[in-house]
Amino acid sequence: MNLRTMDFLVIDSDADSDYVARTHNESRRDDHAETVERRAELIEEDALLFRHTIEETGDGHGHKWRLVADYVTDPKHDAILANVSFEAADDNEYQVFTVVDTALTNTGDTDRGLLLGQSGEYSLAARDSSAFDVYDEEHLLVDEHGEPYNVAVALTSANRFDWASVEVAATDRVRNLFADGEVPDPHEEAYEENVVLVGRIGTGKSLSDTVAIGFAQESDTAGALGEADGALTRGYHKVKNAYVDSWADFLEDKQLPASVTNPRELAAQYKASMMVLQACEDKTFDGAAIASPSVPWGDAVPSDRPKSYGYNFVWSRDLYQTFTAFEAIGELETAADALAYIYEYQQEEDGFIRTPTSRVAPGGAASRWTTSRSRR
Repeated sequence: MNLRTMDFLVIDSDADSDYVARTHNESRRDDHAETVERRAELIEEDALLFRHTIEETGDGHGHKWRLVADYVTDPKHDAILANVSFEAADDNEYQVFTVVDTALTNTGDTDRGLLLGQSGEYSLAARDSSAFDVYDEEHLLVDEHGEPYNVAVALTSANRFDWASVEVAATDRVRNLFADGEVPDPHEEAYEENVVLVGRIGTGKSLSDTVAIGFAQESDTAGALGEADGALTRGYHKVKNAYVDSWADFLEDKQLPASVTNPRELAAQYKASMMVLQACEDKTFDGAAIASPSVPWGDAVPSDRPKSYGYNFVWSRDLYQTFTAFEAIGELETAADALAYIYEYQQEEDGFIRTPTSRVAPGGAASRWTTSRSRR
């Protein structure tokens, strides 16, 4: 887990207006009164390409708009692209921001944020201030050689942000921005905090841009920005085509059971299920699939401890279900890798296989509870 959320903020640019809407409804306590509709959908049957569509349907004060974000991972870079378009369906102009709540190395309150660039051409970055697990003196993340590492992230866009700021969650500045649309003077840095990166895509009635999030190891914020820029240089459509091709290779030899060939929606669901399981496998440790890409983290699970295990960890209970599914579809190498991972990294000296809610045996591999980095 390196990011808690990534979403968008829409503010009426009229100084006399206090209209503000966030595309992510954090509390969900006011759903009954919300006029903003949100939906997520898979837009390709043969690839994990997702679209967010967020619409203000009419708040009774003349506000109506639509924001669409299509997401893709670049197979050539450690980066994610979001192709963003915004259209106002009223007479108002809006400021549109992207917002990233960082949680580098699975911890939400020990990050350092940085404002990069110059006036009107900003980028943002964050790195983990403390990659060291203070609870048991083991590093949380290790590479394939057992060496510890930490994570850096960069947020930028093809057009660069015309305003950007490093904010801290739950402060008056953030509350005023999210609740009242009060855009503060930029902050250039925050240290040992729950960092929130905020960049303005633009102001107007019709806006479009490609937002990029890049990742790197060893607190290398410049490297993370380089990964993001590398994906942007390739462009959204080139990255999308390469990403779709990568899934075509995976699906090529997968036969659909007769039970899911009709209606067509069943076939799409079956293929999406196979791809999600494959996407959960780690890039570094073959067979290490996280329990789920959906994490009840920061609300149901504490966010202030590196070892508050969420579903973004490798749970042997869930990994068993994953490798039996791979065996069933004929993906035998992946199934064997998953079983081997359990025996090599999760089985204790007495033969018992525990879930991440228990401690590892003394002298056990530091990587056995390592969070997974998605294969695609």
